[in-house]
Amino acid sequence: MEWLLEILTAHAVDALIPLIRDILIAVLIILVGLVGAPAAKWWRNLKIDGWIKETIEEGVLFAQEKYWDKEGKEKFEYAKAYILTQLSEWGIELSETKLDKMIDAVVKRLKAEFGDLWYNDPPKGDDPKASAK
Repeated sequence: MEWLLEILTAHAVDALIPLIRDILIAVLIILVGLVGAPAAKWWRNLKIDGWIKETIEEGVLFAQEKYWDKEGKEKFEYAKAYILTQLSEWGIELSETKLDKMIDAVVKRLKAEFGDLWYNDPPKGDDPKASAK
């Protein structure tokens, strides 16, 4: 009788191994889905934030270089228009308040980086008005 019990136990274990394997695979897939989806969203948002910051810096530098002879508020509006155009092409929307604060932060950082160069007029050779005279 013991030999029958040994055979049944061996067959039961053999039958349970694939079942346990399938359950572990299912649990692993669920865990990857639960952790992977938020991680992918976090990564995508991180990349988008990087694009936004790069675009804002690009817009500020564009306005500073192209409209060097304009006042600060005018340059701010030119930079803002440039940035909004770029972001809308990517389908990215920002609130006006957040965008204004981000532009201000970039302007302050760039002013600190460039120092006096930020405020200086460009060389006379770069001024189209000067070359027309």
